[in-house]
Amino acid sequence: MDELITKIEGDSMFMLMALISVVVLLIIVLIIIVSAMIVKNYKNRCWNLTVDNKDKLKEILILDSELQRYKIEDIENKKKLLDFVEIKTKLHNIQNDFSNLKKNFSSLEDELTRVKDKLKISENIYANLLEEYEILKEEYFTKIEENKKYRTDNSRLLMKLKNII
Repeated sequence: MDELITKIEGDSMFMLMALISVVVLLIIVLIIIVSAMIVKNYKNRCWNLTVDNKDKLKEILILDSELQRYKIEDIENKKKLLDFVEIKTKLHNIQNDFSNLKKNFSSLEDELTRVKDKLKISENIYANLLEEYEILKEEYFTKIEENKKYRTDNSRLLMKLKNII
């Protein structure tokens, strides 16, 4: 090796070639080191991305389950809303029916009071007619009695008259 070094030192062309080969070798080593560092950097980034992706996948799964839960709640809430709207319309219809019934009830109540008043008047008329009937009945029976008396008297008088004639 000493011979090779002395030969290279003695010949400038060999020296230049040796220097160029050392520089090329250093450039290749530098490129290899830089490439290795870049590969290591990319490997670390890839590893970090893998870890981040795993974490994000867990978060995505959690968020997806929450989304599903919210979708179910949304469906339930929509159903409740539809039920509420239906109940609201039924209540509105019932309120309208109730107000109509109130109006009808008040008109029927007014008619009832008129009918009651007419009934009271009719009852008073009936009571008066009953009183008159009783009075007239009494008069009728007294008239019949009087008529019987007069008939009897008339028959006696006729008999007397016949006897006299």
